[in-house]
Amino acid sequence: MKKLNILLVSTLIGEGGRYVKHGLGLLSSCLKKEGHRTLILNDPSRIGAALTDFRPEVVGISGLSNSYPQMLRCAEATRAFSRRVLIFAGGVAPTLAPDDFDVEPASHLFDYVCCGEAEITFMRIMEDYAATETLPKQRRIKGEVVLDLDRLPFVDRHGYEKGEAKHRLLQAFSGRMYTMINSRRCRMNCRFCSPASRTIFGGVKKLRSVDHFLAEIRTLPQSALLMIHDDNLIENHAWAEEFAQKFRPLARPFICQGYPGQIVRCVPMLEHLKRVGLSGILVGIESGSDRMLRYMNKGTTRAVNEESADVLHRLGIGIQANLMFGCPTETYDEMMETVQMFNEHIYPALPSPAIYTPYPGSAWYEELKQQGLITIEDYGQYERTAKTSGKIAGVNYADVQRAISQLRKPSKPTWKRRILSLGHRLAYRFTRSAARAGHAL
Repeated sequence: MKKLNILLVSTLIGEGGRYVKHGLGLLSSCLKKEGHRTLILNDPSRIGAALTDFRPEVVGISGLSNSYPQMLRCAEATRAFSRRVLIFAGGVAPTLAPDDFDVEPASHLFDYVCCGEAEITFMRIMEDYAATETLPKQRRIKGEVVLDLDRLPFVDRHGYEKGEAKHRLLQAFSGRMYTMINSRRCRMNCRFCSPASRTIFGGVKKLRSVDHFLAEIRTLPQSALLMIHDDNLIENHAWAEEFAQKFRPLARPFICQGYPGQIVRCVPMLEHLKRVGLSGILVGIESGSDRMLRYMNKGTTRAVNEESADVLHRLGIGIQANLMFGCPTETYDEMMETVQMFNEHIYPALPSPAIYTPYPGSAWYEELKQQGLITIEDYGQYERTAKTSGKIAGVNYADVQRAISQLRKPSKPTWKRRILSLGHRLAYRFTRSAARAGHAL
């Protein structure tokens, strides 16, 4: 059977460009397993050279809402290169906003639009095309949900073999950082995001087995630092406890994500994870206003937010506090509640402020769209960073910037930072030595 040259293009910009594209990496691994030749292009500006050098028969272009223009440019470059190349759109953008790809210019640039998980469905399409040149009759394709993640190969880390941009919570440690993903589907129902995760991954939370997850970690360098990029590593207590036990021989610094309510409920588990390297958690705090937390359907309160920070400080686990400003109906006083909570209760931590962005596929997006309150005119405004504004009507973005500017940055004296860094490293080395000794027994 004929084997295909398949170019997989990531159009992620901003912070998303710093890390491995796990969706494309898994797709590439699946295709290579069947004998096809793949090339992952992490820099969409090099699409012309990639087309000339690799000469693909199929091009898959993936992106988010903010990279929609880049997706179009890559498709235009491919069309100019050859009218015979099949072009597929995939990823979050077409899954959550497929209608955007049914209008010009996307409608004539992309042959097919893949929505949802692509590993099973795209593989079948490529196998049929390679064997008999048969193609789907429908332009919009709904991907079959992957129920058993252990069936998937490890991610193809093309372009990131030597690691990824190191997260600030891991700066104290030597070694390169690699991101990992263990699950699909977030169970939370936050209105600024949900139900997007269900739309992409289906209604069932899916987890890799601990053994499968560790097997991938063993393919990385022994000195690798890890960023476990799941929505919430610690929500499944049984999985996290098994991971803490089996990870001991591999113990190394790692960071993960977590939600305040789960942090305060699983202190013993966090203690176990700390012993095998847990060095920091990206915490979805979002707001210091109880009214806004209820309106977000966040499932937490200001008191719980503060308690979660107390727990992590007590355990010596670093905090990146994810905060959100400029939400629908939010007042300046409520923004300052968030600032005050961070400065007086969460501090010292890394602040990660974002301006609320109405992303397609979320509950708030649909409500704001029906009310005619979305003011985004340029796809660059989908960036969540504090450098962008003008997203929804009724928000004073000067007030948003003024509030964000009052977040205190960590400012430990140099000698304290050095002692803390040395303490982290000594604890890590002790944990590694003890783990290896126990493993040898």
